[in-house]
Amino acid sequence: MSVHNDGEGLSPEDQQRIFEGFYRTKSAESGAKQGTGLGLMLSRSIIARHGGAITVESAPNQGVTFKVTMPIA
Repeated sequence: MSVHNDGEGLSPEDQQRIFEGFYRTKSAESGAKQGTGLGLMLSRSIIARHGGAITVESAPNQGVTFKVTMPIA
């Protein structure tokens, strides 16, 4: 499964850190966006416990795509 948005995209640094607990991008920190930086960390943990994986792909001004793969039971 994949989910894509057409937003501003993520820098390579943000892509490496986006799954860390409490990590928020600079634009999220400076803007009015609320959040704790826990959602993607928790998502990755839950998906991993089911034997799956989540990855992120992004390029400047190309949006962000999150891909989730799960094993077939």
